Formats: sequence, C-alpha cells, structure tokens
Amino acid sequence: MTGILAENKEHVLITIVDITHLKETEFALIESEKRYRDLLNNLDVGIILHNKDTSILYSNPKASELIGLSKEQIKEKQSLNPIWQFVQDDYQLLAVENYPVNQIIRTKKALTIYYWYKKTRHYSCSMAFSQWLSCF
Repeated sequence: MTGILAENKEHVLITIVDITHLKETEFALIESEKRYRDLLNNLDVGIILHNKDTSILYSNPKASELIGLSKEQIKEKQSLNPIWQFVQDDYQLLAVENYPVNQIIRTKKALTIYYWYKKTRHYSCSMAFSQWLSCF
C-alpha cells in the first residue's frame, strides 16, 4: 500500500496491490527447494554438482561418505584432481576429456551412471570401485 498526500492536505491518493499470488508463489518455491535439498541430502547415492569451470558447487552427504572427504574439502576440489579418477565399465581409466563434467560441457546432454576410483584406497578391484549417479 502506498499513499500520496496533496499539498493542501485535503486529498489523498492510496494505491493497494494484492500480492497474495506473489507470496503464495514465493512460499511454493521455498518449499520446493527444501524438498529438493532434502531429497539430494538423503539419497543413498553420491552426488557432486560441477560448475562450467569444473569447480564443485554442491555435494551431498553420501558423496562425502564415499570419497572420505568433508563437504568443504570436496568443494575445494575440481574434476581434474589426482585424488580420484573415473573409469569405464571395463575398469579402464577414462580420458580426462571424457570425464562426466567435460562430456556434459561438450555435448550439453545429461549423463546418468559413472564409476569412480579413489586412488588413495588400496582394495581389490571389486571393492575399489563405487557406483555414482552424476546429476548436472
């Protein structure tokens, strides 16, 4: 609501705007974002979201558990980091240009499942690889 008082103070112009729809939309967006965050934070799959420059924008708790790094430590990394490498279905190392984030930047298409290997672990092959869902 806004108002303007005339110089002679005998007339007033008042404008009222109904913002109910705006507030309902704003509330729905906040609720939707909360549901989305809750979903990502509670998935039993590691999620890491990369920026165009391959910096990490977001990671969920399962990603921290699988990689063994805190959310803050993961955020400091980039997709090209010696601590992890991506592998193909046959466990051959994936070329850097074929890393998920690089493929998405190049093709502008979403990817679904990728495998990664954390170099610091020394397990047998079957235990060293974990399945990831890459959401971009």
